[in-house]
Amino acid sequence: MLVVVILIIFALLAFLPSVIVNYIIKKYHSPKHLFPFSGHDYSKTLLGTLRLEHIQVIETDKGDHYDPEKKIVGLSKDTFQNSSLSAITIATHEISHALQHAQHYRPLILRTKLVKLIMPLEKIGAGLLFLSPLSILITRMPILGMLIFLGGFLTLFTSILVHAVTIPTEIDASFNKAIPLLEKSKILTQDQLKNSKKILLAAAFTYIAVALRSLLDIARWWDILRRR
Repeated sequence: MLVVVILIIFALLAFLPSVIVNYIIKKYHSPKHLFPFSGHDYSKTLLGTLRLEHIQVIETDKGDHYDPEKKIVGLSKDTFQNSSLSAITIATHEISHALQHAQHYRPLILRTKLVKLIMPLEKIGAGLLFLSPLSILITRMPILGMLIFLGGFLTLFTSILVHAVTIPTEIDASFNKAIPLLEKSKILTQDQLKNSKKILLAAAFTYIAVALRSLLDIARWWDILRRR
């Protein structure tokens, strides 16, 4: 019973932050929080101020992100076109990653390398997990199936390495860079700055939630492995 309760708590911690951040971002996308410029316009101005004019700002359907290899700040339609507090805050956060890159912030550099290396491994691991029961049926060799399953299971740990450097990278971008940039811009009132901090805090928790979901996956597969 205790294990079930712990898993339920873990699940809530893993999925609830996403619901909260979506609510907060939507709340500050409302008309009463509008500025006379869009997220795109503000991004270009901020990049100019930071002397990062070589960084491109594009609208994308892949979500808000910064691509260190292509030197592109990708903004979702809501962030790119909107003039809300959420749009300005999120754009500032993504530009903060570009600033990290320019300053050779080690966790960002390490995360970029890990993602490039580990993403293919995760796909291989998922394939191994899928094939493990099939291999037992075909070869009738449980030990082979177990080895394949164990190989797939171990690759799940690679995602934990990515999260280990992603969380400090995101926290630094939000609180050590984005907030000071917003303060220096002097475009926000004190109330707006407080609300902007709420958006950044909620967004930070989503990365923690993703890490927790990875741990839940590992716990689930470990339980399967243990029963075998």
